[in-house]
Amino acid sequence: MTDEDIVRLAQEAARTIGRVPQESLDVLAVLVETTLRYRDIMKDEAGVVVTVGDVREGLALLQESLATGRLPQAGRAVCIDLVRLWHQELRRYL
Repeated sequence: MTDEDIVRLAQEAARTIGRVPQESLDVLAVLVETTLRYRDIMKDEAGVVVTVGDVREGLALLQESLATGRLPQAGRAVCIDLVRLWHQELRRYL
């Protein structure tokens, strides 16, 4: 996943939502920054490529997690790692 892929996803989300409150943009920025850091670490340290599909699946798990109040117990490790990292980074907004 390239930086351009992530920026494109963020832009797509912003266009879909329409007028976005600043707090929502702040949350989106946290998600993007955290995802990029994780992507780089996984590639550099483990040789694992984090894909757009991984991020999309992780976002679905995050949405479910926020609705239920529980972290996912099942799913691919990359996706679960992303959800846990996002939760840590988003604590100030939750």
